[in-house]
Amino acid sequence: MVQVKGDDLAAWNALRLTQGLGPKRLTRIASVLRDRGLPAASLIGSEAAGLQALGLGHELAHRAAESLAAPAPLPATPSWVHVVSPDDDLYPRSRVSEQLPLPVLMWLAGSEALLESRGVAIAGARAASPEAIETTRDIAGYLAKEGWNVVSGLAAGVDRAAHDGALEAEGTTTGVLAEGILRLEGSPDVTDFGDRVLLISGFEPDAPWTPARAMERNTYIAALADAVVIVSAGLRGGSWEQGRLCLKASKRLLVVDLPAELAPGNGRLIELGAEPLPRNHPELILESMGSEARPASPQMGLFGLG
Repeated sequence: MVQVKGDDLAAWNALRLTQGLGPKRLTRIASVLRDRGLPAASLIGSEAAGLQALGLGHELAHRAAESLAAPAPLPATPSWVHVVSPDDDLYPRSRVSEQLPLPVLMWLAGSEALLESRGVAIAGARAASPEAIETTRDIAGYLAKEGWNVVSGLAAGVDRAAHDGALEAEGTTTGVLAEGILRLEGSPDVTDFGDRVLLISGFEPDAPWTPARAMERNTYIAALADAVVIVSAGLRGGSWEQGRLCLKASKRLLVVDLPAELAPGNGRLIELGAEPLPRNHPELILESMGSEARPASPQMGLFGLG
């Protein structure tokens, strides 16, 4: 019997809610199922012994079996939100790795075609200096004009400047949220840009922002981008950890060469192996990445509006 997509979503939701099953383990489960040609729905009602064949330990397999015995329903969402899982053709499987996993449930709103576009992530401090904000806008504008999608976390400071800079240059952006996607509903300054914006959340639609979700979101940003540019980082915090994550995962990382008094973490990240990016030379970002971006073919406007 062919399982309907709703059953697959229910199965992934049950696994996602199982204590001890984080994004890395879920990524491995998705890989095993894909290799075996099985949808996630085939796991509903499975015994713990069968789940151990997916690489789960005894206790974890029992917890997963309990979750899969009666999967909890997905939270309700409006029609403009689309939920995708590894069983969905739209799911960006080519960007998933164990070091940079993506959530097995992704709530999307906007131009879903941007999932297939080549992109550069721009990250940096919330309390960035005016010089860092200006540099961010310049970099985002340059990338947008070259046809690259700009990926950011939509936080205050550098993230928001990247989003705004790309849109001002008539480009596209992907905003990866550290909260539920419904938290941005009714915020037209972020979302009212038709087919030029994609919003992604790996968290339940009403989930509030937390520091832990922000750190997890940084992993998703790195996975969804071909390279990451850090404009300003301290010696701790989200941008610093984003840089260290990219270096550990061998994700191409460029760090703007700003003075230590403006961005104390930048020089240290460069010492650890990041590529230095001179402030006035954003074209160096695209070196070795191919001269042409693969432009998106937008399919729909945000919230279904063209």
